[in-house]
Amino acid sequence: MPEQEAAESKRPREWHPIRAKIAGASGVAPGILRIDGVMARTGLARSTIYLRLKEDPQFPKPIPLGRVRGWLAAEVDEWIADRVREARGKPAAA
Repeated sequence: MPEQEAAESKRPREWHPIRAKIAGASGVAPGILRIDGVMARTGLARSTIYLRLKEDPQFPKPIPLGRVRGWLAAEVDEWIADRVREARGKPAAA
């Protein structure tokens, strides 16, 4: 049985478009930020984050994690990078 388990663990996971988007180029599972992490990364206050969720369609949407919500770190980082590109006069990534 241990040989069978070892063989199964070496099988590549089937490619899935959502998993690929979440994992990104590195293939590493994403980090999930809770609201305090989003506040720390963006420098925005809690109330501003929730205001952006309502009014800014570009702001990353949280995902449900049971009774709480979390943001994918990669999406938050991309949103920050877009703001930097805008501030420096470069077009945002599509």
